[in-house]
Amino acid sequence: MSRPNLHLPGAVLVAASLVLAGCSASTDADDRVWPMSPRLDLYRYGQHDTIDDNRVQELIATCMKEHGFDYTPQLIEIIEYTPSAYDPVAEAKEYGYGVTPPSKAEYAQRGSAAVMDAFAKAADENAAYVNGLSERGQELYHHALYGDYQTVHNSAGEEVLLPAGCTGEADAEVYGEFDPAAEPDSTVIDEYYAYVEDKVDNDPRVHAARKAWVSCMAGKGYDFLTSDKARDSIVEQLAVLVASSWDSPDWDPDWDQVTDAELAALHAEEVTLATADAQCAVTAGVTQAADDALFDAETTFYNAHETDVEAWFTAHEHR
Repeated sequence: MSRPNLHLPGAVLVAASLVLAGCSASTDADDRVWPMSPRLDLYRYGQHDTIDDNRVQELIATCMKEHGFDYTPQLIEIIEYTPSAYDPVAEAKEYGYGVTPPSKAEYAQRGSAAVMDAFAKAADENAAYVNGLSERGQELYHHALYGDYQTVHNSAGEEVLLPAGCTGEADAEVYGEFDPAAEPDSTVIDEYYAYVEDKVDNDPRVHAARKAWVSCMAGKGYDFLTSDKARDSIVEQLAVLVASSWDSPDWDPDWDQVTDAELAALHAEEVTLATADAQCAVTAGVTQAADDALFDAETTFYNAHETDVEAWFTAHEHR
């Protein structure tokens, strides 16, 4: 997470992370020493930032109270990531790909919306409180919260805004004073993701497993070349039902034009397809092949870039 935005929740940035197709983090049962993936997962899944971000929010609330204002901390629920407990077939039987809700009511309770519920509620409470203040009161509130922003340049030469006020004070207490020159260069991490993605995609073990998956799916009556294509077939059907493109930045489904019966039917189709997909992945050894390829690529990359990688991790431990 970028330091100038630490009053935003770490979990919000999860969507920006790169997830390698078919790859997974090592599990508790894996006795190999993974030099990078387990540590990077702390950033990809938000746990590293969320605990500290919640502390920042609590300090902001205390500071704002000292200035005579109410502020509801915008906290994010911390979800424990336990890959060793993950059963892809069981999850597919229950949720499918997680694309189609079985009903409109269920949609409102799904996925990140549920995780972010407390955060969104706090944001609404703060907005309602501010709207209830006079114009002058709103000016004083925002100044107490953010102070006078400073424009600084990070290590990449980009302009960033640093808040002062209660936000800046809380950020400094939790993370220390921000030093633009010390902002860690993430080039080595970008190179890592590009390198392992290429190596995994072109690994003979992965190709063999994917070929076996296609054969297994054909035996179940499906004609897909990849798991992504299978999932996309459900996405495309849902997009038609709700008149909105899933991959559009302004995804805005029209739930009024779809019935619960239509959603239930597509959900059932999705569960059947996703279950076959997961079962074939297990039979073909897709995950194991991808894990083996990832481990080899990750180890090779780490050995060649250990100094830069460790410098990045060390810098981020204090962000």
